[in-house]
Amino acid sequence: MGRRSWIKLYTNVVFGSTSKELLPAERWAWIGLLALAGDSIVDGFVCLSETLGYTNEQLADILSIDIEVLTAAFSKMVATGKIAIDSKNKISILNWKKYQSEYDRQKGYRTKLQPKVTDHSDAKSLSSSSLLSSQEEKRGSGGGEDLQSEDPDARLCAILIALMLENDPKSSVAKLSPHQKQAWARDCACLRTLDKRDVSEIEAVIHWSQGDPFWRSVILSPAALRKNFAKLLLKMNSGPEAEIRKELEVGKNRVPENGSWTPAAAALLPQIDAEFEKKYGDDLFNAPSRKTYRLKRLKALMTE
Repeated sequence: MGRRSWIKLYTNVVFGSTSKELLPAERWAWIGLLALAGDSIVDGFVCLSETLGYTNEQLADILSIDIEVLTAAFSKMVATGKIAIDSKNKISILNWKKYQSEYDRQKGYRTKLQPKVTDHSDAKSLSSSSLLSSQEEKRGSGGGEDLQSEDPDARLCAILIALMLENDPKSSVAKLSPHQKQAWARDCACLRTLDKRDVSEIEAVIHWSQGDPFWRSVILSPAALRKNFAKLLLKMNSGPEAEIRKELEVGKNRVPENGSWTPAAAALLPQIDAEFEKKYGDDLFNAPSRKTYRLKRLKALMTE
């Protein structure tokens, strides 16, 4: 069963037993779970994959609800037979098929109706799911996403996927489903909007983490990136490596900060200049600018 564009919401959320079982804030957790179960890779389940669920922290972020409220709501929903949660936090909406069967029943009717729709906006509304699927196909699967995507979260995910595949061409990220990619993008969105991290800062940390021998084996998803972001940022901006990155960032503008090189770079410049003279000498026609050559060699020597 593919993702749904709508779900049935019963009035007992307001008038029935649900209003007595759950506090107002907890009722939103129930409605949110229903929506996620309809927009899930497994119909009627709230999960990242067929075997793995979200963490409570991820769900709290997605639903914009306090973790304490969410945890209390889960306890009540389990006790009243609304949901079941397995050992990997995969949430099953009990009686889902009984109450949401209308969607399947109308599927044939919607399929027959769509060719008859002449108004462009109506057609667009009816085919929103197929439009989304086609957009996802254009982005590609695995490591083939467009790194120039206008969606910052999709772009960050694409960068992480591409770098992970560089480190391990056989990585399972090459086979992420569209729903898994959506979950990845939601984690990136949380990192941006809830944690107030700048896109350029996130991108820099992604690049650094995938270039570090230790952290590349830890940061295997945006969820792991978000969980460890503060540690990664601290590590990235401390020690000798920070000097190197600072120099390389300065180098992008072709001008050293404050007119001077960092000590680590300055120590290498005599060697690089000697290489330049030996390689190009007076051959100014084929020689790059000395600054360009310096920056290229600095990057190679300082990141070995």
